[in-house]
Amino acid sequence: MIIINILTLYLTSHNKDTLPIDRFDRKEMFNFLDWLTRERGIGPRTRNNYKDYVRTLFTTLVDRGVVNENPASKVKDLPTKSGRYIIFTDNQKDVLEQHLQRHNPRLFLFTRFIYYGFMRPVEVCRMQVRNIDVDKRIILVRNNQSKNKKQKPVVINPQLLSVIKELGLEKYPEHYYVFGRNRMTSPHFRKRNRYSEDHRKALDACGIDDPDLDMYSWKHTGNCNAYTKGKVDINSLKIQNRHGSLKQTEIYLTALGLRIPVELKTKEW
Repeated sequence: MIIINILTLYLTSHNKDTLPIDRFDRKEMFNFLDWLTRERGIGPRTRNNYKDYVRTLFTTLVDRGVVNENPASKVKDLPTKSGRYIIFTDNQKDVLEQHLQRHNPRLFLFTRFIYYGFMRPVEVCRMQVRNIDVDKRIILVRNNQSKNKKQKPVVINPQLLSVIKELGLEKYPEHYYVFGRNRMTSPHFRKRNRYSEDHRKALDACGIDDPDLDMYSWKHTGNCNAYTKGKVDINSLKIQNRHGSLKQTEIYLTALGLRIPVELKTKEW
């Protein structure tokens, strides 16, 4: 369970690994959350998710009489921003791709899984050799790798297939991570924030100074280009994005500036 691991890491790093469970009070809860934001660098949304995980864990402990109070029960969520669906212009995309191919080919390949597979950066970080089935043309994103904890496949299109073949993954054991910590493919994955830092440096080097553009913009740009240039239908986009419903995909595409009623463009009032 992820929350147990992160709590253990917090307690161990603060020499509190022998702290009795009933001594983990509201004050300690805030110390834990502050540590997550200051030292682990997580954002408000993820911080709120961890708070909810702790609350769920302690609810069970209270119900079973292990502890008397839930330290997370009255802790408020931090405000979060709504999703920012900002895409690269064609020129920005071309310039950034050329820069990455020349100066950081590893990061370029990393972004291809986001652009073609609509995968989240953290999912690419956790992707192992065994997740990729070239014969079936799918990448299986397992429940412990995905954001919503659901196991679903990503379709490998021809362009992504070329990228995968370039990686030469058949040379590595199945448990190796495709994007390893110290080299391309290894037993340990490289943290997501490292890729984010490198990507921000690449944006700066290309003179792309929009703060809303980040690695997620590859996912949004991929969706836009698949819909407008590739003529991919909305149901296929739903499957590739692993959305829970077609309505969710419609909302997402509308936020990207797509699915706008054509008739409005000809009306005057």
